[in-house]
Amino acid sequence: MVLSSGGTVYGTPERDPIFQGQPTNPISCCGIVKLALEKYLEMEHRPHGLR
Repeated sequence: MVLSSGGTVYGTPERDPIFQGQPTNPISCCGIVKLALEKYLEMEHRPHGLR
């Protein structure tokens, strides 16, 4: 499950459509926060099984 909106986390697309494996390049404070939250939740999922 992807929680982010593509434009804020992936930045200006190099290719269309944007795919999940594309490198992230946040272009706003909102994108930076969304990406940080995604990474935090991913980190907590590993040891605790957070869904």
